[in-house]
Amino acid sequence: MKKKIMILVTGLAMTGLFAACTSNVDLPGTTPETTEATTEAASEEVTEEETTAEPETEATTEFAPDEASGDDEADNPFEAYEGVYYCDLANIDVRADGKDGAKVTVVWGNGINASSEWKMDITWNEDLWFSYENCVKKTSTYSDEAELEEEKIDYEDGTGSFTFGENVITWSDNKEYIAEGMKFEKQGVIAAPDEAGE
Repeated sequence: MKKKIMILVTGLAMTGLFAACTSNVDLPGTTPETTEATTEAASEEVTEEETTAEPETEATTEFAPDEASGDDEADNPFEAYEGVYYCDLANIDVRADGKDGAKVTVVWGNGINASSEWKMDITWNEDLWFSYENCVKKTSTYSDEAELEEEKIDYEDGTGSFTFGENVITWSDNKEYIAEGMKFEKQGVIAAPDEAGE
């Protein structure tokens, strides 16, 4: 009988402790006002966290379709070769275009009052040798005040090729053979010293 009473008393004591934990019982060092303020502050923090969490979820949802779209323009291999390459009075500007193409513009100074410009499109191949057709050459003349006086199309059927190397391009123009033996070097690239340290 004593054992049953002990079990009953222990059970009632446990029930009383459980009830005290879940009710608004004043614990030592707290007042009803501090307990209520703490409960409200905790409730506001949860509400702010839920509000903050929603835009992150929306942003992730908005970004996901772009990843799944399969847009490969950022993977154009010409991006590694974009920039301006110089040799004497001429420069070659390479800009990636679309998935595997590039727009190439060559500008050549013909003295202080004239310049020539060639525009062509090339398509990527693994050989780093790119032929083109239908190149358009334009010549511009300027006044002594550097104002454009005349602009004329010289031809629209130019052919040729470019060979790309590490920070170097060679240009073979099949119409005028203007760039024979010239190497155009990328601006802002410091050449590595040779093995002799020179």
